[in-house]
Amino acid sequence: MLQCEINVNLFFSNCIFIGKVSSEGTYKTLPVHSCFKNNLVFFACDFRDEVDFSNSVVFGMVNFNKSIFSEKTSFNNMVAWSKDSYFSEIKAEKEFSMVYASFLGNLYFMDARSAVDSGGASLCSFDFDDVIDLDFVHHLIFFDSFNSIDLT
Repeated sequence: MLQCEINVNLFFSNCIFIGKVSSEGTYKTLPVHSCFKNNLVFFACDFRDEVDFSNSVVFGMVNFNKSIFSEKTSFNNMVAWSKDSYFSEIKAEKEFSMVYASFLGNLYFMDARSAVDSGGASLCSFDFDDVIDLDFVHHLIFFDSFNSIDLT
C-alpha cells in the first residue's frame, strides 16, 4: 500500500463536482491512500457523483458543512486528528457511510439530512473522542459505537 501526502490546506467553497471525488487510487497495481497533513474543507459544495474519502487520514480540520451528496458517500475507516470536524447542514440523498471512522475530537452533524429511501446514514463501529452534536432528520444508525451518546 502506498500513501499520498497532501501538505497544503484544501479549501473548496460553493463548488460543483460533476464526476466522482475520491481520495483513493492505484499506482500500477498498488492501492494508494491519501494523508491530508492540513485542513480538508469542502464548504457548501455540490457532489453530483460518488464521494469516497475511505481510508484517509486527516491531521487538520474536516469540514463538509452545507454540502450536498447526490450519490453514495463513504468516509469509511477515515481517521481525523482534529479538534473539530463538521458535517452540519449536509444533505445526503443516497447512502452515507462512516463505518469504522475515527474522529479524535468534536464532531458536528447539526441539521444534517438523509433521504428516507436512501438507506440513511450508517456509522457502524464509529469512534469519536469528545463531543458529538447530532440532529439528523432521517435514519441515523449507530452500531458498536465506542463512546456513549446522549441524544436527548
